[in-house]
Amino acid sequence: MRFFCTNCPRSYKYKQDLKRHQTLECGKEPQFSCPFCPKKCKRKTHLRNHVVNKHKSVYVDIFKMHMSYWEKFNSVPDFGYRIETYNAVYCPNNCGRKYKHKHHLNRHLKYECGVRKQFVCDECGRSFAHKCNLKNHSIIVHKKII
Repeated sequence: MRFFCTNCPRSYKYKQDLKRHQTLECGKEPQFSCPFCPKKCKRKTHLRNHVVNKHKSVYVDIFKMHMSYWEKFNSVPDFGYRIETYNAVYCPNNCGRKYKHKHHLNRHLKYECGVRKQFVCDECGRSFAHKCNLKNHSIIVHKKII
């Protein structure tokens, strides 16, 4: 059984996910702002992920300046360490993408970088780089499971 949003074509496996969507996302502007850049997110978990992934080299003292910001989420980072950057594996095609793991780079090269999107929706003709994205599109937009 799926729970469908009455305002858009999204559907969810769990009722609490639909409630979250309707409360924070559907037709609403993002309400969570990054303290380090102009990025805004609709979910605080997405903001936390953004800060960890995009602002890794920021020193602990900058986090301390924004401690009151993090206290709103009841998720103040541990100031006992510096967020470390990882040794990135860069795409050899100079597209600007970098990956933490080599197998993610290989997937990028196989399905995305300079390659035509190979998974096409039979209903509307939209193309996708990954089969899982085509499946999600089919379920959400066309209400069909492929």
